[in-house]
Amino acid sequence: MFSGIVDAQGRLQSFQKKSKGARLCLRVPADYRRLKKGSSVAVDGVCLTVVARGKGTLSFDVVSETLKRTRLGGLKAGEKLNLEQPLRWKGRIHGHLVQGHVDAVVTVLKRTSGGFRVSCPRKLRRWVAPKGSVALNGVSLTVGRLSAGSFWVHGIPHTLRHTNLGSWKSGSLVHLETDLWLKARFR
Repeated sequence: MFSGIVDAQGRLQSFQKKSKGARLCLRVPADYRRLKKGSSVAVDGVCLTVVARGKGTLSFDVVSETLKRTRLGGLKAGEKLNLEQPLRWKGRIHGHLVQGHVDAVVTVLKRTSGGFRVSCPRKLRRWVAPKGSVALNGVSLTVGRLSAGSFWVHGIPHTLRHTNLGSWKSGSLVHLETDLWLKARFR
């Protein structure tokens, strides 16, 4: 379980296809290098498990199902990815509860100085509400308003500087995880 408050970024070092998935290797900052095999990490909002450590890198196996439901299979070497370590049940939750289970890959339709308009598949619309929470590439954001087939979120300068949201433009593909509470209530 995560909070949607990204605490670092990693860079894709390599992506190797395998018979039943792929191996993703990220160059990570110092505080991630101490993670052990078996540790969970949200990588652009996708919950993955550390399977190997190298000098300044972490590797993750990505199963076929995850490749189908995310944009991980289309990543390019050098691409920045948002990282978050799992919650510790000792203190405050600064974002909202995020599982790291991507509901869909969606498109940034418009970028303005204050935020983004993002596509929303019809089947997910009931789990996206004005003033509700969504995670885009693992970043906890509040829905500003809802339109037919899309919704708006606002991005504060700090978030744009410290996540990969700052590089988004119209046409960017991003991971969407809808509101966990709405999913639980309206399944």
